Amino acid sequence: MPISLSYVDTALEREPSEYSMIRYLVTANDMKPHDAAIRAILNASKRYDIDSRELTAIAIVESSFRHNTRLIANTNGTHDLGLFQINTVNHKTCVEYDLNDVNGNALCAAKLLSSLKARRTDYLGVYHSKTPQKKMKYLNKITKVMSKVVRYDSNNITEEL
Repeated sequence: MPISLSYVDTALEREPSEYSMIRYLVTANDMKPHDAAIRAILNASKRYDIDSRELTAIAIVESSFRHNTRLIANTNGTHDLGLFQINTVNHKTCVEYDLNDVNGNALCAAKLLSSLKARRTDYLGVYHSKTPQKKMKYLNKITKVMSKVVRYDSNNITEEL
């Protein structure tokens, strides 16, 4: 049964600068920012104590920040679903979430990333694959996306990394 996420609407009120940073990161990577996806990322990052910039970078690499992405078939017979392209291998880990919903998909991604982060220093690459070559290729993509991250003060962009 999917969890109700009525409190998601307050994410923007709590973190306007973080919302703006995510929006900027998406736009800086030539993607279209979607309010529902940004709010889902903010909520999931808070719930699982994951950096919202990392979740955003994953969504950009995985689905080009398309929040309505459906099943994508892989060569190994598995499928990927949604904004974070959650692989069918991981669906059982996230049974409490509706993976067809942007909020559930983001929560599952944050849950998976949190679990990896607790055990591995290379968690961002392993989100995609444990195979060293695939992991490194993915990590390079994430690094390229994150190189466009900016830091915000309360009103303005203050520093580009």
